[in-house]
Amino acid sequence: MKSRSDRLPDGPQAGAITILVVLALLVLFTVTAFGLSRNAIRQSILTGTLRQGTETRNVADSGIGWAVFWLDRGNLPGATAPGALAFQAQVVNLLGRPDLAGIYQSVPAGSFPDMFLQSAGGEVQSFDLSVMRSDKLHPGYTSANAIAPGSPAEALLPDLWSIRADASYVQGPVTFRHSREAMVSTPAGTTP
Repeated sequence: MKSRSDRLPDGPQAGAITILVVLALLVLFTVTAFGLSRNAIRQSILTGTLRQGTETRNVADSGIGWAVFWLDRGNLPGATAPGALAFQAQVVNLLGRPDLAGIYQSVPAGSFPDMFLQSAGGEVQSFDLSVMRSDKLHPGYTSANAIAPGSPAEALLPDLWSIRADASYVQGPVTFRHSREAMVSTPAGTTP
């Protein structure tokens, strides 16, 4: 039978193999940890970008909702917000000028405080609006099917509008942009 000293190498070779194995495992663990940390940082950046993109889409949706609210004449009395008044002026301009039908008219956020928000963290969210009057809604798409084209009652048909909101979300040196567009018809007889 072999003794223990015959099976295990003694001397400097046994220690050297152990050190090499430990160093190889240490390098493997270091490379793995470094790769995982880079992946975690990348995931953190992607999550932040996704959040800011979502915020930008929400700002564009808010712009559409804001325009729909102020397009309704019933909401006009008592309006003091300068952006709302500028938007209403564009709507009245489009209603009075049939030659502008099908052409977008801009209402930039500019200096209108009701169209942008600046947070304490330095983030700036704003939306610019463009509004276009297409025409009257066809009687076939309303409950007023009996209205003949060209008749005086046709003036009571709802107007068909296209609204585009161009949103921006600025955080430090990065600016996110997103646009939304919606087709809206005003309730019959309520257009300014």
